[in-house]
Amino acid sequence: MNIHASFDAHKLAPLNADHTQQHYDKALRTLNFEQVCSLRVQESLGWGLAFIRRPMFQQPVAVIVKDDCYRVITAEGDLKPLHSIRGDYLF
Repeated sequence: MNIHASFDAHKLAPLNADHTQQHYDKALRTLNFEQVCSLRVQESLGWGLAFIRRPMFQQPVAVIVKDDCYRVITAEGDLKPLHSIRGDYLF
C-alpha cells in the first residue's frame, strides 16, 4: 500500500488567525527584550519572523526574512547576515 495514497490533504484544517497568533506570541516569549525590540523595528520595515533557533546551552536567536534574504537577530539585538540555514552566521 502506498502511504501517500491514503493521505487526504483536504482533511487538514487550515490555521486560523488565533492559532497563528498564539504560536507567534509563544515564540516571542523565548526572546529577550533587545531581540523583541529589534524584531518590531524590522517588522515595520517589511521583514518577517522566519523562525527562532534555540541552540543547546545558548540564548535563542531570531531569524528574519525579506525577499529570500535572511538575517539573524542576536541576543544583543544586533542584525547579522545569515550565510547558511544551518547556522553559520557571522558575529
